[in-house]
Amino acid sequence: MTKSKEKIQDSETKILRTEDYSLFELTDINRDPKHSENVKASIEIKNLTSYIPILVKVNPNNGKYTIYDGQGRFLACKELGFPIYFVIGENLDIDDIQLLNISQEKWKPEDYLRHYANRGFEEYQKIEMLLGECKHMKIGYILQIWQFRIKDGEKEWSSSATLRKGKYTLPDHAADRIREIDRVLRVIHDKVEPDRITNVGAIARAIGSLYLLDVDLYALTDQITKHPHQFRPQANQALYKVHFEEVYNYRKGNKNRISLAKLEVMKSLKEKGLLKEVADI
Repeated sequence: MTKSKEKIQDSETKILRTEDYSLFELTDINRDPKHSENVKASIEIKNLTSYIPILVKVNPNNGKYTIYDGQGRFLACKELGFPIYFVIGENLDIDDIQLLNISQEKWKPEDYLRHYANRGFEEYQKIEMLLGECKHMKIGYILQIWQFRIKDGEKEWSSSATLRKGKYTLPDHAADRIREIDRVLRVIHDKVEPDRITNVGAIARAIGSLYLLDVDLYALTDQITKHPHQFRPQANQALYKVHFEEVYNYRKGNKNRISLAKLEVMKSLKEKGLLKEVADI
């Protein structure tokens, strides 16, 4: 036991303690500390925060301690009136916030979006504004609908990886698609009984596939408005896509009906530059 103790050395890092909450400040670059209620419940059972101090860095502009890690713990302790245990990290930089949080609890796409938007990344700010406008859309849906990928050597990043690295881009035409998908989702939520609306992500992707086939989505929402009882929950995107065809064609004559199979063939021929030859035959 003595030999083991000889191998342990004192650390220069000091854990400090205070009850003056005004010394600290949160940062918009960090993720939204929505989980502080869960942290608070845990601390109320047993306060172990002296063993897991928050990590801060002095803000040279105002002298406050900017919290880089532990915002949830800070807010919980402040509400409970408990002391704050903290460590000052002199060599921290802005990119360390992601690393510190990822090591404890996985960041969600919303966390990355907020992080980069608040750091001034224009593409991410644009997406935040779009989501503020499109109340039924989420960044997770957008990543699946607009799969923007970039290559790193031989490796191709997924949309999610691209978002995490701060490289995700949503062009104007893709934003227009998102707005139209949201419009259809809004009609569905307004007209259809809630228990018939399941797997909204799959619904959004199915609508996106109809958009790419140039389906008249206004005609579709007219049908949903007139016949909301025809909308039924489906298991996945593919089934929702077929179901939308059924809803679109409900009580319509042959001239006004659509065939997704035919539209997909026409789209394929158009992409190959063969549509003109077919039309001439």
